[in-house]
Amino acid sequence: MWKIYAWFYLLIVLLSSFFDDQVQVPLFMDISGIIVGIACVVALFAYVYQKAVLTSVIWKALFIAGLIWDIIYCVIYEDWTFLEGTSFGDIIIMSALTIILIIPSYIAHFMYAFRSKNIWKQKQTEPVI
Repeated sequence: MWKIYAWFYLLIVLLSSFFDDQVQVPLFMDISGIIVGIACVVALFAYVYQKAVLTSVIWKALFIAGLIWDIIYCVIYEDWTFLEGTSFGDIIIMSALTIILIIPSYIAHFMYAFRSKNIWKQKQTEPVI
């Protein structure tokens, strides 16, 4: 099931990158958003396919940085005016769908960084070429 989700998530991320959301953000937020987005997708696929990429310390830092980035973006930079005139029921449905799509990627990233000791042990025992 995780593999299906990972490929579906990647498709959603790629499709959403083609649509400009017209939110004016500082360049550093735009660049950091791209880095966070790529990190989320890589962590998801690395967890799903049980592959060690970089180190767990880096993924722990990226997980925390990603959470902080998402909170800052949603609170400070997101343009919520598109919701004006939208019914409360539609807002609930959009919010629920967003949560359903995003939460599993956070779970996978967390599990990869903090709970996948077997992946990181495997990397240590593999010969370096």
